[in-house]
Amino acid sequence: MPPRQDQFLKVLSRDSAEAAFLSALRPAPPGAEDVALMDLPGRVLAADIAAPVDAPPFDRATVDGFAVCAADLFEASATCPVTLHLNAETIHCGTDPHLSVAPGTATPIATGGPIPRGADAVVMIEHTEPEGDAIAIARAVAPGTHVSFAGSDIARGQTLLRRAAHVQATLPARLTSELGRTEFALVALIEGPEGLVAHPVAKGSGAVTAFAQADGFLTVPALAESLSPGTEANVTLFATTITPPRLTIVGSHCIGLDAVVGRLADAGVSARILATGSQGGLSARR
Repeated sequence: MPPRQDQFLKVLSRDSAEAAFLSALRPAPPGAEDVALMDLPGRVLAADIAAPVDAPPFDRATVDGFAVCAADLFEASATCPVTLHLNAETIHCGTDPHLSVAPGTATPIATGGPIPRGADAVVMIEHTEPEGDAIAIARAVAPGTHVSFAGSDIARGQTLLRRAAHVQATLPARLTSELGRTEFALVALIEGPEGLVAHPVAKGSGAVTAFAQADGFLTVPALAESLSPGTEANVTLFATTITPPRLTIVGSHCIGLDAVVGRLADAGVSARILATGSQGGLSARR
């Protein structure tokens, strides 16, 4: 008689098997590590990322033209143009200026070129007329005209990306997806009677509008054709915290509602419109 295979005869319940598995695994939060950008897919940020430098790192021209002192052109007009003598250098993108712009002078500069000392504005080349080694300018400019100041895009210390924050929310209606493709669905969160509710945001042709309405996103696995109504989903937030509006209007869009929401905002009541169509409104009602 062959020996008895006792190791295959001990049957555990699902809960007991899961408890035994977890006790042996002893799961713990993963640690943080530095990885290359190409290895980021599938990971979440462990900490906020702040800008280490200003962008742009220096004051730069936003048009092709001439760096000038705005005070020289306060009285410039079509009937009384101002003549400025040209400095003996041309500033290109990526080159350092060596000459200051003194009153009564101007320096040719290309888009992206650093603003030289003494200059506080840029005159577009289309608004000038050459006169030998000088230019005639027939319109006034204000300080800062056509200048992108250091840090105007991103300031040093500004938070660029925030660490991942998650909340649990319930889907009020079926969320369909394409089988075989992992989908990241944008959702807007509202307060329901039993907790947060995640309403899918219709993408349509306006990606910017969809992002403006969304509070975060949830993931539909590649092997799922849909997520059923009532599914408890893990929502990754776009911000570290979320404060749902006091009133959310869900259903077909009506331009009259825009005026209502505007009046509510004037009264200090936060409100939001989610144009999900009639069926979406009925699902939200249920």
